[in-house]
Amino acid sequence: MLQIMKYPIKNPAKLASELKAWAHKRHVKAKVLADFRRNGEVRLAPVGQAQLGDCGCTLFVQGSHLLVACSQACQWIEEGVSQFLESQRVISSGIKVVECPVVPRRFPRPLFRERSSPVSSGRRRAKRSGLSIMKVRRFSSVLDAVQAASRDAGPYLIVTERALRTAELSNYKDPDYIYDALMALALAAKSNVSGSGLGMPWTGFLAQNGSHDYSPHSSDVTLQRFRKDYLVVHDGVEYVIEAHIRCGTGSGSDSARIYVAQPSSPGQPVVVGHVGSHLPIHVRSH
Repeated sequence: MLQIMKYPIKNPAKLASELKAWAHKRHVKAKVLADFRRNGEVRLAPVGQAQLGDCGCTLFVQGSHLLVACSQACQWIEEGVSQFLESQRVISSGIKVVECPVVPRRFPRPLFRERSSPVSSGRRRAKRSGLSIMKVRRFSSVLDAVQAASRDAGPYLIVTERALRTAELSNYKDPDYIYDALMALALAAKSNVSGSGLGMPWTGFLAQNGSHDYSPHSSDVTLQRFRKDYLVVHDGVEYVIEAHIRCGTGSGSDSARIYVAQPSSPGQPVVVGHVGSHLPIHVRSH
């Protein structure tokens, strides 16, 4: 049987870093393999049993809660990680929300080897789509995910009418990731309000908070040649949506892009102008 625990998140800004800190503890690494996935999920399985489909835990964020889906055989993993996060004041005490039959699944190779960079590591994980596990799906479509993020992110995320229209047309296969990416963008805007700002480039912040593959700029040639595609008007203000998050790989339902206008100064929100297909660039126009 699979048990799902639900924990209120007290400090979302520290969730990803504290999860990684727990997974990299020496006594934990000796017992648990950890896979930090590009869509924000974390998959945990016992060393020596990683290829068994019915043993392991999957952690993901749903709104303001951390959900931990875990097989009965691996309850000790769930107890270990939850106790650590509670001790770090990242989450509060949780409750059991559901039990269901376990779905057999493969577990990817461990990811605590040294990588060249968080961004390139995220790209490599995305390419192993055939190893992804079944999960509890939160949103039925990209549009549902965008509307939910617009509601949950507060004043730090503006979703334009164009973003909603393009989201409705998108058939990207992982709407949950779209939500997570938008919430990460809102978190970046919120964290940027303080006097010290993010303390790092947006690319690094988004890589650390969900391994999001973020680019703050599009090329000047692209912006000049396809100016209309990269402009969006909201409340009478014109924004250039050159910054973007790459979602998935390939094309069609395996790929999507989130184009935004990054705030020009602390306190401003992220403006989402397009969610869906890849906008034209100077080396291709589709």
